Amino acid sequence: MPVKKTAAAWLIAIAALLAYEMWAVLNGTPGDTLSEAVWKYGQHPMIAFAVGVCVGHFWWQGKGKTK
Repeated sequence: MPVKKTAAAWLIAIAALLAYEMWAVLNGTPGDTLSEAVWKYGQHPMIAFAVGVCVGHFWWQGKGKTK
């Protein structure tokens, strides 16, 4: 079964984020993991709003779109 391009892109993106997170945890520099960055920048209301708008578009359904 061939892997769809979108699924492959998601898998590559997730693998890259996990690889970065592992590297950031193991290098010992404080404040450079993804969770620390989200916690730091998530305190600003405009950033939280922008992330919500962007993520909301992933679940926005077009008219007549069915499986």
